[in-house]
Amino acid sequence: MLGTAFHETARTMQPVRETLAPTDDKAIAILENAWRRGRLSWVSNPYWRRDPGGQTWLGRGLVQLTHRRNYEKLSRVTGMDLVTDPSVTMRMDVALRIMFLGMEQGIFTGHRLEQFFLGPKEDWLNGRRIINGIERAPQLADYGRAFYSCISYTTG
Repeated sequence: MLGTAFHETARTMQPVRETLAPTDDKAIAILENAWRRGRLSWVSNPYWRRDPGGQTWLGRGLVQLTHRRNYEKLSRVTGMDLVTDPSVTMRMDVALRIMFLGMEQGIFTGHRLEQFFLGPKEDWLNGRRIINGIERAPQLADYGRAFYSCISYTTG
């Protein structure tokens, strides 16, 4: 979890907006520019564009929650309304709840934390599947191991 948050927040360990932009409008502009230049080849639907109600479903938080359906899912799981005001995911308490429940219950990709980390099981590479397939898995495995080493050293 800590390795994922470290990566997804550009090492800030604070809830951030996708692109690290200070506002939704700025993030949308950055994403639109990248989209027009063909730099987001993996994106089939520009999810950051404002919907008819004026909301944008760009990535926010510690794990970069994206797409309206994910905001809806996590609203049900957390018991918090993330749809009326998606920017609430930028609050640390909300971002933590999303990350913990989402990773524990497999909300993001169907993969749960316990599939890769339970008892003696430590599958650092495939643990990335909880959030984003195996994209940058070796790098995130290194982050996770480093955090775990620090925690293990201080606790025991």
